[in-house]
Amino acid sequence: MMKFKVQSSKFKVKSLKFKAAVVLLFVFWGLFGLNSVQAVGLIIKPTEINISAPARTEAEAEFLVVNIEAEPAIYQISPDALLNEIKLEPADFQLEPNASQLVKVKVKISEPGRYQTNISVIARPLGAGGLTLASGVKLPLMIEVSGWPLWAYFAGVILLIIICLLIGFGVKWILSKGKQDKFSAR
Repeated sequence: MMKFKVQSSKFKVKSLKFKAAVVLLFVFWGLFGLNSVQAVGLIIKPTEINISAPARTEAEAEFLVVNIEAEPAIYQISPDALLNEIKLEPADFQLEPNASQLVKVKVKISEPGRYQTNISVIARPLGAGGLTLASGVKLPLMIEVSGWPLWAYFAGVILLIIICLLIGFGVKWILSKGKQDKFSAR
């Protein structure tokens, strides 16, 4: 037990030295390396989006972005995954203080299933110089796509074509056999 405490106290000393070095690094970097660091506040409503849609059909939802800061900000919005299936309108916009923007989420997915990703909403101060700290929110997006898989539709079409061909050949064979019977009867 005693050995463990000694190692633990050494770790704490190293940890304190490390913390002091990191703080000094940021102080010097802030004094000599950076002009300013800014962040912008925002609110997103609702706190998550759930979309249900049939496969290969476009579905829509909306969410509200509100600038709660005292300065204008530029907003960039993008899905974290399913980039070709999810469209956001508008994807980039500017908001004045206390202003809001309604953003449309359009989803079109071919394969049935449950999909989960996030929509990233990043806010940056307008015209900020130096290194700018952007603030952001990850809005959860759940998508449930119903229907038959695409391969099932192709299999159904191929089966229908095969059935039509078999019926066509069957009718042709019956008609040709009937003509042969008429000729042999004469």
